[in-house]
Amino acid sequence: MEKEKASLKSEISGFILFFCGLVIALSYISFNYHSSLFFIKNPAPPSNLIGYAGNVLASAGFYLFGIGCYFIPAVLFFIAVNMMRSRKILPLLNQIILITAIFFFSAVWLDNFFYHKPARGDIIIHKGMKFEVQGCKNLKISILYGGQKAYIPWNNEIKIYSKRPFRLTGLYPRFVHKIFLSLGRTGSLLTETFLLILFLTVLFRFSLYNFFSGAKLFIFNFLKNFYSCIL
Repeated sequence: MEKEKASLKSEISGFILFFCGLVIALSYISFNYHSSLFFIKNPAPPSNLIGYAGNVLASAGFYLFGIGCYFIPAVLFFIAVNMMRSRKILPLLNQIILITAIFFFSAVWLDNFFYHKPARGDIIIHKGMKFEVQGCKNLKISILYGGQKAYIPWNNEIKIYSKRPFRLTGLYPRFVHKIFLSLGRTGSLLTETFLLILFLTVLFRFSLYNFFSGAKLFIFNFLKNFYSCIL
């Protein structure tokens, strides 16, 4: 009887989490940059599927976490499905480590991967967006910079800055990059490797000791069979 009550409680909790994840996901998918509460001075009326509440959720999510906010409903779906199926889920501390690692990796990698590529139509995805063009030296183009036209030689590198950036990695992606730059190439590689192993350990119960033990056993058996075939 107690087991059935615990199972029913787990299913109800999982259903509530699934519903929350669905609401958040729909609000993110239907987010309109022009109705954002944080990026636009006079935002347009919200056209979000979840209405004004969805517009608030999406605006806050993209402002705080950038495109990494899509991990929030994904994690909620993962936990919800496991709870509804009465499976054991990760302890709270492990969940916090997992979510923190996901957002940290998104801050490091997504910003580099999408640096020159707008992810969604008319959204400015970075505080500074730069690109190179080639052409005649005497040819010039004009861009608006702070409300003023600025003429730049065509063959130079062009940088465009926005006062209200929409960042792929949330509020302070450059802060994370400064940390990695201060560590140097070797330190950055070691730090990323450590975080990756920590992420795999929490998510998949990955054991580094068992991995190397298995690798050693595999190499030993392979060499043993190889020499037995030769001899």
